[in-house]
Amino acid sequence: MSIRNLFILALFSLALRAQDITVQVRTRAFIQILFPAEAAATKIFAKIGVGVVWPHESDRRPVDARQQVEVEIHSSARENIRPQALAYAVPSDRKVHIFYDRVMASAEADLRTVLLAHVLVHEITHVIEGVNWHADDGLMKAHWSHADIVGMVFRPLAFDPLDVALIHRRLAADQDIARQSASGVGEALSGTR
Repeated sequence: MSIRNLFILALFSLALRAQDITVQVRTRAFIQILFPAEAAATKIFAKIGVGVVWPHESDRRPVDARQQVEVEIHSSARENIRPQALAYAVPSDRKVHIFYDRVMASAEADLRTVLLAHVLVHEITHVIEGVNWHADDGLMKAHWSHADIVGMVFRPLAFDPLDVALIHRRLAADQDIARQSASGVGEALSGTR
């Protein structure tokens, strides 16, 4: 077994419990494609044991910031954004910016929902992992070919095993910190600290 595979196995074994992330999408438009894309993105994450909660305007529950990602869908990209970029993530701010016009221009009408789902998963993964690392193939590839996009309809692109391990490790660490913070607040309120 290679050193890389041993590293992946060690990381993954540290975080085998189910994980959840909350994704808050900020947009007023594009709802007819957004909801099916969210559902498809949820299925992609579910394949690796990660649950996704997509609260909307009527469902604003308090969530620990380490377990939330904010997605903003822009109607178009600013001029200073690389022409081939469909989106970008800012892991330090836990934010994703998606350019609707570029997603729509990158695929035929029947492929757009699945493309948006993959863009969501790709960028949310950058935020969860805390880095803008790209794999050679699959879901975390830097740029998808037209063949990749067409293939998404038949079978969602897969995560690299290293990404799966990093996602689980990071979510487990964030959940542990959230639990410790909640425990400390509870102790402070009850005077047991």
